[in-house]
Amino acid sequence: MPSDTRYVALSHTWGVKEERVKAMPLLLTQNLSAQQLNIPWHELTQTFQDAIMIARNIGIPYVWIDSLCIVQDDHEDWAREASRMAAVYKHAYLVIAATSSKNGDDGCLRARGPSHDVVDSANGSFHVQRQINHRSLVEWQAEGIDMPLLGRAWCFQERLLASRVLHYTEREMMWECQEELWCECQTIKLGHPSAVEPETFKLAHAIAAVSINPRIRAESWNKVVRRYSQRALTFGTDRLPGISGIARELALPALGKYLAGLWEYQLPQALLWESTGKVIDRPSQYLAPTWSWASIVTAVVPFEPGTMVNSIDSVCRVVDITCTPNTSDLYGHVRDGQLKIFGPSIAATLKCTDRGYKSTRYDVTLEIPNTEVPGRPSAVYMTSDIELLEDTVTVVILLIHVRHSTTETWAEGMAEGLALIQSQMHAGCWERIGIIYAWDLDLSRMKESEFVIV
Repeated sequence: MPSDTRYVALSHTWGVKEERVKAMPLLLTQNLSAQQLNIPWHELTQTFQDAIMIARNIGIPYVWIDSLCIVQDDHEDWAREASRMAAVYKHAYLVIAATSSKNGDDGCLRARGPSHDVVDSANGSFHVQRQINHRSLVEWQAEGIDMPLLGRAWCFQERLLASRVLHYTEREMMWECQEELWCECQTIKLGHPSAVEPETFKLAHAIAAVSINPRIRAESWNKVVRRYSQRALTFGTDRLPGISGIARELALPALGKYLAGLWEYQLPQALLWESTGKVIDRPSQYLAPTWSWASIVTAVVPFEPGTMVNSIDSVCRVVDITCTPNTSDLYGHVRDGQLKIFGPSIAATLKCTDRGYKSTRYDVTLEIPNTEVPGRPSAVYMTSDIELLEDTVTVVILLIHVRHSTTETWAEGMAEGLALIQSQMHAGCWERIGIIYAWDLDLSRMKESEFVIV
């Protein structure tokens, strides 16, 4: 799409696997020539038809729809166009969001919920309608019963990158840009003295995206990853491509290399992301190296130092780290990745229990004696990334850093590290399966070792 051409872009849930009355039209290699000439109106879903009608009514001549503008069965075209997603949504005159539509049949221009005229003998007549809950949209929640679009990972990126978004919900339209958030019922309206003024994540991200401070950009990236990872993908292989536009927007020389969802600037602490969603098996199709949060399809929380931590002492050293892109998009699919890291390690045994809480699900027994600070028994907990197939597993714990705090007793002397197992696919290499929290370890008695994690 030429940069000087005005167009609207559509954000919709075309990938959701649900029953539809009408099949979703797709641009394919076999129909490319035909669709360049004409797409019959009756073949378009209701959402597509509504988007075109909206664009025509506001005088915009072009509509950008992903499934009709990207050749869906051409891997190279898909990768190339996916890498341009940031520009498409950022430079669109308007992004139309089918926020309340669960599939292409629902459309945007639907009949609204009924309202009522009430007559009171003392106060006269007035107009009432059901109260509208704006929380899902205001707080960027991943789950909203009446706003399915908010739960889609690709649509999260589209919403964040867009300069202007017009949300079509069940009962009203909502306007969102990088400065304001408005609704028709005026319950929320930034700058309006009588309305609720929520902090807008979109505005905070826009400010970070123009900052030259790598710390500010890195913090914004962590917030993005946390929210993005909570959202659903039809294809797990889109884990990195679905966020590549935001990564490209935040990239800064001071952040260093982009490594499968992590920034070189944040290492080694960025390795300590934590899985907070449902524990599942690692996907059969390769997504990313195990040291990256993108290697699993579940909600994660990037490492955060905490507000009351006095200092964090790194005890390991990243020797080398590489990541090979699988396409021309440096922020998209990766073919492989290796992390060579040196630090204190200790062998341990994990034993599965029937406790449901993730951090106490496994009993962790250190296999090297005399690692505790004299007179103070150590406590070790693990949060697993994946479902372990055996009840008892031998691992190696590689420590990353030790926290120190003068105010929070729980953080004082807490060591954090990675739980590693030997890779079955790569001889001499290791794979991450979780993170470890340990207190009161005597690091001087631990073995300094080098590991290659894949």
